[in-house]
Amino acid sequence: MFETILNLLRTSTAITETGAIINSCLKNATPTTDAEKELYKAINTKYCNDSSTDRLLIDMIVINLTAEDAPSAKNAVFLKVDSLKRLYNEAGADAVIKTAADNIKYAQFIKDQTETTANALDTYEGIKDRLIIRPLNYDINESRIEGFIYKTVADIALTLYAIVLDDRENGILNTIKIPFEVVETWEDITPEEVFENAMQNTANYYSPRLYTNIFDLDNTPIKNCALMDKGYSITELSDNTVTLLTTDRKTNGAIAAFLPGVLDRVCKLYGNSDFYIAFTSIHDAMVHKVGTIDPESIKRNVTETNRIFASDETLSNKVWLYSADSKEFKAVL
Repeated sequence: MFETILNLLRTSTAITETGAIINSCLKNATPTTDAEKELYKAINTKYCNDSSTDRLLIDMIVINLTAEDAPSAKNAVFLKVDSLKRLYNEAGADAVIKTAADNIKYAQFIKDQTETTANALDTYEGIKDRLIIRPLNYDINESRIEGFIYKTVADIALTLYAIVLDDRENGILNTIKIPFEVVETWEDITPEEVFENAMQNTANYYSPRLYTNIFDLDNTPIKNCALMDKGYSITELSDNTVTLLTTDRKTNGAIAAFLPGVLDRVCKLYGNSDFYIAFTSIHDAMVHKVGTIDPESIKRNVTETNRIFASDETLSNKVWLYSADSKEFKAVL
């Protein structure tokens, strides 16, 4: 069936009209070039949660957006063969073609938007309203953020990005990192000022959320989770209440811990007490009042969570503490 699906995609008018090129990457293949090694590692990490081997762990169709592109982890559409087989059996050939064509067209749209955003980087005025800060794990991303604008806090890199596409309806946010050499060309503003303004944009763009029912986030009334809004209804939290901190977007929501006033607000809800934060991903963090759990237990939970999930979701391997007296937020374990 694999050959049937491959031939179906390569001969479909809906696919060929896009100019995209269909490639097959078969399970157990080993890379023969550095580009293939990077590609296989990206596939293994994203779809198999395993970056330990160069050997491809899954059958995958990789679609180049243009004939000039080589198969790449950064500029391609990935379709799992098993998923396409299942779709073919359940809905037929037309469904497979439509799925592939829709993915290609969306990826090409993102590519066009990225190029438009890149062109806007010529001046600060052209891009300043689209600059935000995203949190990344520094140790994992050190080589990827070299030459870009970021600030490190323990093992977290608060990194400067520009918004390419904000599709709130479908929960999609596409961004690109901003090179230091680009910021240096902007007149009458320093990299430090750019970063500060981007952090303010981030505070305006993301609305912090604090959830007391971590298993029913989507059904929590706004007044019970919109931490910094005037209508926020919760006035105190019991000592044993474990909360989840994120933002209304959830994507990259762990940035909430670094937005102005957020941690001080949480502190007041816990009766002006110190509290621990465990970053469970780049998207969220768990909050524990000091005295309700030992930090070693939190550390074990963080380590296990980061082991289970993909490395690109990891934000920090440390336990963080917010001090009610000093207002300092730092990694302590």
